[in-house]
This record gives sequence, C-alpha cells and structure tokens, in this order.
Amino acid sequence: MVNEGDLLTKRDPEVAAKSQLASFIEFVNDCYRINLEGYDELHRWSCRNLEQFWSAVYASDSAKFRESQLFKAVAAGDNEALGLVLRGDHISRMRFFDDATFNYLEYALRERSDRIAIVAYDEIGRRDISFDNLAQLVASIQDRLKSFGVKSGDHVVAYISNSIEAVASFLACAGIGAVWSSCSLDFGVKAVLDRFRQLHPTFLIAQGGYTYNGKYFDKTKEVEEIASGLSESLIGAAVGVTKSNAHPNSISFDEFFAPLPWKIEPIVEELPFNHPLWVLYSSGTTGMPKGIVHSHGGIYLEHYKSLALHLNISSNDVYFWFSTTGWMMWNFLVSGLGLSARIVLVDGSPSFPSFGRLFDIAKREGITVFGTSAPFITAMMKAEFEIPSESISTIRTVGSTGAPLSIAGFSYIVDQFGPMIDLASASGGTDVCSAFLTSTPHHDTRAGLLNAAGLGIDVEAVNLEGERIFDEVGELVISTPMPSMPIYFVGDSDGSKLRDAYFNFFEGKWRHGDFVKERSDGGFVIFGRSDSTLNRGGVRMGTSDFYNLIEGVEGVDDALVIDTSMVEREGELILFLVTSLGEDMRDELSDRVKREVRANLSPRHVPDDIYFVDEVPRTLNGKKIEVPIRRLFTDGHLVVSKDSMANPVVLDQFRTIYESKIK
Repeated sequence: MVNEGDLLTKRDPEVAAKSQLASFIEFVNDCYRINLEGYDELHRWSCRNLEQFWSAVYASDSAKFRESQLFKAVAAGDNEALGLVLRGDHISRMRFFDDATFNYLEYALRERSDRIAIVAYDEIGRRDISFDNLAQLVASIQDRLKSFGVKSGDHVVAYISNSIEAVASFLACAGIGAVWSSCSLDFGVKAVLDRFRQLHPTFLIAQGGYTYNGKYFDKTKEVEEIASGLSESLIGAAVGVTKSNAHPNSISFDEFFAPLPWKIEPIVEELPFNHPLWVLYSSGTTGMPKGIVHSHGGIYLEHYKSLALHLNISSNDVYFWFSTTGWMMWNFLVSGLGLSARIVLVDGSPSFPSFGRLFDIAKREGITVFGTSAPFITAMMKAEFEIPSESISTIRTVGSTGAPLSIAGFSYIVDQFGPMIDLASASGGTDVCSAFLTSTPHHDTRAGLLNAAGLGIDVEAVNLEGERIFDEVGELVISTPMPSMPIYFVGDSDGSKLRDAYFNFFEGKWRHGDFVKERSDGGFVIFGRSDSTLNRGGVRMGTSDFYNLIEGVEGVDDALVIDTSMVEREGELILFLVTSLGEDMRDELSDRVKREVRANLSPRHVPDDIYFVDEVPRTLNGKKIEVPIRRLFTDGHLVVSKDSMANPVVLDQFRTIYESKIK
C-alpha cells in the first residue's frame, strides 16, 4: 500500500544539473555575488529578496533588460533601483516594474522561422502553423480589428474553441493593447453574458459550432443571442453564422481569419508594464463572476519563471496541456510560445473515441510535457486504462492540476509511465493564472505531495489565528506579492472587492480559499477548496451561477448546491431544491433543471443528485449556508453555529439525507 509521502520516482541528477533552474542558480550567484546551493536555498532567498529575484528572472531571459542601467543598479544593491522594481505599501497594492514598458507579444512572438509553432487537433483532423505564418495571421487579425476601430484598452471577447484562431486572436489583441477575454463553446448563453457584459466589449469573435464526442453542436442560436446581448457596446463582430441579425456591422468568421494578400509585420504597441492583458473570471460564488485582470509584464514574468525554471520547457520541447479557452490553463499553455516551444492544442473530448486519443496525439507529435487534469487521470484509473507504452516514450513530464490528485492517482501515473517520469502535480488558481505549489527538476516525486512552493512565493498553512502550522490542515496563504496577482477586478473602482476577496482575512497575506497541509519534512498536500466553489473537471464555477439560473426555473422556490470533491475522490455535485410542487411533479422538475444547467451553464455541472428539502439553511442575515453542508456530505461532520442561523431546525433534514445516502 502506498502512503502519503512515499518515494515514487527519483530525479536524475544529470538532468537536474543541466536544467534551466540550475543555470538560473548560477546566474543569480554570479549577479549578486552570493553562493546559493540547491532549490531550498534559492527559494528562501527569492522570498526574502523579491526585487533582486524578479529582476534576475527578467534579466535571465531578456538581454535588453540584462544590459539596462536599472538591472546593473539592482545588482549593485542600489536602494533607489530596488524601489523601481517593486512599489507599494501593502501586498494588495504592490506593482512590479511600474515605470517600465512591455508588450506580451514581444515575448510570445520572439521566434520567427518556418518551425512549427502550433499544432491544433479537433475531432475532425489536424492543422499546424509555423512561427512565421502565425506572425502573419496575427498581423492580419490586427488589421481587421483596426478597420473596425478597435484600439488600445478596448475589450475583445471570444466565444471560441481551442484553436489556432483563438491563439492568434489573443496575440493580436495583446499587440495593439486591446484586452482579451474568452469563453469556451460549452458555456451556455447566460454564463457567457454574465461574464462578457461586465466588460462592455467593443468587438465579439463568435464561432458557429464545434464537435464533441463525435457529435456536432450547432451554436448559431447561441451566437445570435450573445451578439444581441452585447449589442449596446459592440462596434463590430466576427461571427460563425451566414449573417448576424443581432449585429449589422459584422463579417463572417472565415472572412475575419482569411490571410491578407500582402505581408505585414504585427503591431507591437509600447505599453506600460502593467497594462491589462486579459480578463479571466472567478467562479462567482458570492455573486456575478468577478472579472480578474492580469497585466502584460506580470504574466510574462510569472509564466516565464513557471515554464522555464519549474517545468524546464525550452525550444526543444513539445508542450501540451488539455484545456478549453474558458480555463486558465489555456493561457498558461499559450505562454509556451515565448520559450520557442511547439504547443499542441486539442479540442473536443479528451476520451473520444477512447482514452487513447491524447496518447495517440502525444506519439504523433513527440510531446515532451503532457498536461492534464486530476479528474481525467482519475477517470483513466477507474476505467483501468492501460496507457500504450509506445505512445508515451517522448513524455518526460506529466502535469496535473484542476483538482487535488489522489495518492492512487500518483501511483497510477508512475505505474503507467515508469520510474523515470516527472509527475508535476500543481495547485494555484485563475486568480494568479499560475501555480503556488508546483514541481522542479530538482525534486523527487512523492505520493500525494506537491513538491515545493514556487520561486518568489512564500506559501504557508495557517490556523484561524493566522499562525503558521505544520503537519495539520490549515488555510493556504501567500505572504509575498506575485507579479501575476490581479491588477484589478472589472468594475472595482476603489479596489474594495479585490481586498475583500483575498486580503481581509489575515493581515498582510493573500488567503486563497484552499485547505493545505505543509509537511515538516517538505512538500504540501492540497485538500480542495475551503469555500463553496464548484470545480468540475478543472472548470470552476460558482454557486451563484447555479442560483441565477435554477431559481428562475418555474417550480423552483429556492436552491442550494455543493461539490463534495476532495483529494481522495472526484466527488459529486449535489443540488437541494425547495418547491411547492407535489411529489408527483418533482421528477419532471429535476429533469428540467438538469436540462437548463446543461444548456445554459455547462454539461460538466449537471447535478449528480437532486434532493428536495423544506428550506435552505441560512444565516441570520439571509445568506445561504453552503460550506458546512458541503462538509457534512464530504466527511460526515456538520459544524455550524446554530446561533448564527435563521432556521437551524432544517439541519436535521440534511443530516437525514446524508445518512440515507451513505447506507
């Protein structure tokens, strides 16, 4: 039996010695005339010397910055220079390189050659594009956006599949300073509009359909509804329908992406380092999904560090992570272009026609870094799928995120891939579009553990008093600012929503909303969300998304939804409904609710079980009580203060449902 922390694979010391991380340690030692040895010393130094560390990250990649007067002054220990690297009086207000200029497109399209940049698969076939042709496609899209009047600071939104066109559109926006945001085609209309309407977008890119599990889904109706719902702010649209009745100033999807008949260079506007790059979305647990805005320079620094130093990705790699355009891992994958790595996009079902699909692609493309989600690994394990050894011979690293990976999942991957595999289990969030806890080329793989906190990130498990604890479960907090922390939330003019989301729990620390255990012998164990976010297959959605939809269904008077996913199991999505309908009509109501969720939110979020209750538990001020009910159905413990409840008697009904469920 494999236990938490058991050694599963050992690092090859030769690989570690030749890694980019090892070279970076030498670079730091040379620049600052210090003598760091190994990852632990580097990590401690990076957290205590943030200005020097992030300057070294920047300089190790950019010759231009390495030769700058600012870096030379930082290396010399100039205090005034350090103040130009990191500025701010509180962790929630700190900014890196705030006086500098930077454009993400400089990073992403630094390579110009006939080498393949992107390989894209859907369920129909394969396409690819070279770095040179990608630059031309980006320039073509910029030309068309400009012709509609799109300018720096405008929002461009996309309802689009994981495709070459999606990547090129994002890069085109980055180059001209427009702010990108995307949703995948499995999002329902309401979920899309709840996100995009906040941005008052100038331009919409909307695809007409996609294929999943061998079936084509026509999205023409959805595209029309989305275009109509955004019509007040749009000045143009590229839509996957013959003609958009919802917006007259539109062109077809195909015309928008057709190459120009002449060759031009992409536009790379000179932008402030912290100019907004894209908008990602929180799950919407406490209201509308929050629009999380990250910056050009901040994302560049964090992604370069994570990809080059932690995952050891270089121009020799073929980098893949299964994702959709609605998940942060898509953004994390796209940043591989900046390392001149070939990236692989896969759209459609990862398991159609079988679990072997992704590994057939891995074999054909020679994938070296293979990223997926913990639920996908769990599904393969439960199906007792044997991964063909001839399909994975090039894979050196398996990345897992989206949910905690169980000890059994760790064992399954090592059994399937062999003792040389690097299993990089990571945990972070959309909030920073990166990982707090991750892996390195210098760490062994141990069952159930995330090997290390990322460089420059001081991660702690703390108790309710904010005191650091070891070998017991606590709240995950960050006590150092990161370049990729949100620069602001959409519509949060005074920053209060951002502070409420992360910084008003423990003074001077970012509270992320995860349960974590920091082991005294090294490594971390993630135990899932400490809030009520619904995380299904890596797609996070908040309970408010559910309530906004479900409580509008005729016959539903009230509702409460929980996700029981934890580290040892994927868990279930359980919905509790309050209705005045008779028992003979409740099955039909359940079916209608499921259809509404599938059509308007996400197929992944269709409830596994629906129960009818007399009331939803609420606090004295009327808020639904979700987390204690989630814990009841997770581990059997119901911990809640009845004095804080408006209707404590209803808890007996939930306890009865739980007891009947486990019999």
